[in-house]
Amino acid sequence: MSADLASRQRAGDLVIAAAREHYRARVSAEGLRRIEVAEWEADGRPLVIYFRPVLTMYQRHRIDSKIGEGRIPTIVEGLIVRALDSEGRALFAEADRHALMNHADADVLMKIAEEIVAGSVAEPSVEALEENSEAAAR
Repeated sequence: MSADLASRQRAGDLVIAAAREHYRARVSAEGLRRIEVAEWEADGRPLVIYFRPVLTMYQRHRIDSKIGEGRIPTIVEGLIVRALDSEGRALFAEADRHALMNHADADVLMKIAEEIVAGSVAEPSVEALEENSEAAAR
């Protein structure tokens, strides 16, 4: 292996390590967000679905890969990929797709999906707002 190749590999390893650490830190900082689904009750209380506001490229790919099939399959894929229990484990599995598509209220599923999307939109940082204000003032 040439010295140049080894140097590039080390640099790549550093970039990957930094990307992983950033993702872990963001997931840790953001935590889990919760949605109460009043239409679905468990023990007389609304069922709670959790999600992380941060997506990986693989999760985004899985959801985006359904776009060509239409809005509903994309929403269901989003729920399968993003809905979690209180411990952060997947709430739905691939085997649940049929039930979600054929035996669940579409309005409720769409409401959950909309709340996940709304809870995932990044709030602009103070720095970004200040930079935009300064740029607009020029």
